[in-house]
Amino acid sequence: MSAHTRAIATMSSLLISLSAGHALAADADTRSAQGTCATPVFPGAWQKEDIEGNARIGVLVGADGNVLESKLLESSGYKELDKASLRASKKCTFKPAAKTGDLAPNWVRVKYSWVLK
Repeated sequence: MSAHTRAIATMSSLLISLSAGHALAADADTRSAQGTCATPVFPGAWQKEDIEGNARIGVLVGADGNVLESKLLESSGYKELDKASLRASKKCTFKPAAKTGDLAPNWVRVKYSWVLK
């Protein structure tokens, strides 16, 4: 089976939407944080098995912009996709939003959409 995949990363006000695959990731601005996330690899074996799904990850962004913690908020329905989404979210980097002028840890939501195209 020949499957084409693509990846796009965009951020909305509290959500990073990432269609996972073998392509590029672009960053965008949000009210809560500005950040970039690497595009996770969509293994060929998963493509052959038609594994698709959306995983929502909560990411705690530290004052330095690094990820302090990641947790699964909503499963994709596949442990493999959930684990890959968690691994990818830990590699994100952000410019955290300021609360009352001081930089403080901030939770953002990251959505990884694993889609065969």
